[in-house]
Amino acid sequence: MELVPGDVVILDEGDAVPADARLIDGSVDVDMSALTGESAPGRREASSADAVRGALITATDIVFGGTTVFAGHATAVVFATGMHTELGRIAALSQRITRESSPLEQQVKRVAWLIALVAAILGLAFIPLGSLLAGLSLKDSVTFAIGLLVANVPEGLLPTITLALAMGVRLLARSGAVVKNCPQWRRWGRQR
Repeated sequence: MELVPGDVVILDEGDAVPADARLIDGSVDVDMSALTGESAPGRREASSADAVRGALITATDIVFGGTTVFAGHATAVVFATGMHTELGRIAALSQRITRESSPLEQQVKRVAWLIALVAAILGLAFIPLGSLLAGLSLKDSVTFAIGLLVANVPEGLLPTITLALAMGVRLLARSGAVVKNCPQWRRWGRQR
């Protein structure tokens, strides 16, 4: 269903509210948990006395897209659709959040690149050395260089990091420490 502002919708029990709309007739109980987190349905009535006081979310004559009608019957006029609805604004806010790499992730990435660089240099250096000094054919030198590349990748790196992190978390838990999202704390500290 494609709605535009100004369309009239009829809401009955069990209907999903298709867009943000102002009630013009009737009343409904609406599940607002998608927007407010409240588990109890909220009563929405047309032409209520406290309809437009404070924030839009508290207006008692407005139903919001993404909510569900629990009970009642009402007619409403659509005033916002898509990303212009309250649910759309929440979605837009959540899309702005970027995730920073933790210091550990940055260090592991640096170590992995360093290991890859050393392995590549050793592999490339062996090709002329194997051909000229060891008397191997070019094909055998390349095969051995590929073997060196594979052998220089540490298979135990990730399990070692995981074990070290698990031991660190266990020590922190024993001492009663609570740590959550350290990169965010560093940024907060810079803003103060």
